[in-house]
Amino acid sequence: MKTLLPILLAICLFPIRTWSQTPPQCNSSDLRYLNLNTTMSGANLAFSVQGHPLVQSQFLNYTLFLDTDPTPGQAPISGPELPQLLPGLPNTGLHGFTARNVCFDESVHTGATWFLDFRQADNHCPAIQNFQLLTLLPGFIEFAWGAAPEADSFRVRYQAGASPLQIAFTPEPFWEQVLLPAAVHTFGIAAVCNVPGLTQTATVTGPEFIFHIIIVDDIKGIAAPWDSIAPFVCKSYRLQCTQHGDFGTNKEAFIAAHPQLNTFSLAPCPELISSVRIEPALPALQLYPNPLSGEELWCSFYLHASTPVWMDIIDFSGRTHGRVQEWLPAGANRVPIAVASLPPGMYAVRIHSNGRVFSAKFVKH
Repeated sequence: MKTLLPILLAICLFPIRTWSQTPPQCNSSDLRYLNLNTTMSGANLAFSVQGHPLVQSQFLNYTLFLDTDPTPGQAPISGPELPQLLPGLPNTGLHGFTARNVCFDESVHTGATWFLDFRQADNHCPAIQNFQLLTLLPGFIEFAWGAAPEADSFRVRYQAGASPLQIAFTPEPFWEQVLLPAAVHTFGIAAVCNVPGLTQTATVTGPEFIFHIIIVDDIKGIAAPWDSIAPFVCKSYRLQCTQHGDFGTNKEAFIAAHPQLNTFSLAPCPELISSVRIEPALPALQLYPNPLSGEELWCSFYLHASTPVWMDIIDFSGRTHGRVQEWLPAGANRVPIAVASLPPGMYAVRIHSNGRVFSAKFVKH
């Protein structure tokens, strides 16, 4: 009896790890936010989804949270890695987006999730563009994003678990943060604009981009019942564990490495129904070299149809320094703009195409 007691105690205190499943060959996708163009009547979202050779079809799960019950939707993705467009989003409420794969073995896998919050947004202030996660360590994160010339600064919100919300402002589209001890970390990024009023200047914000990070030193370190971690995994942008490594957006591999979550792996995230239309889109404009000291600036972008395009160079007083007008073919385009006559300073290139406007900043030395 004395010999059995330590064995029984060990079984009670430590989970049996033989239930671990093999990570699926066809797994989650990385959903990448490119651009959001807002108007008085609605918003158009540009995004892309990472491809996978064993995926039969890919979808974008979409939920709109208003004052009433959430409205779910699901839209097919026309091609991996290609820019996609989700047009006609209401510019109100909270919008949730999740990548979803259906594989040839009929298994379903969900990937990155992020949110766009219009509840406090003003139409005079644009959304951020081209979010990029640069570095993720157990105690540190840094990320960057693209900026529209209308933005005067940016607001970054950070909350670690149930800790108090931290709010900071930065003039640059870049942020680094020491991560507080917690399993779930939430970030929100919004542009801040100064809008002239009748008597004084008002400060307004654009739509907020929200994402979640899950970091655990060891799965036993999450101070919550195992079934309560399921919604956090569904809402994660990236998963990392010091003991097992960086899982990226692969939720199934994260679950497979932690047998305690096996019951959750049977149904990773809620499936959504109905459908909306998605088509290839014009993604965020890319400028290079930037900064530049030569006589030519190259503009790279994608068109989903052959169309006339206007490209303006604007300084930060709002003055136009030149316009290039061309009829461009569908697909990837790379257009040079002469900038030899521009004095040193910061400028923006603004592109008009099919009623939509895209812009990006550049610096000339």
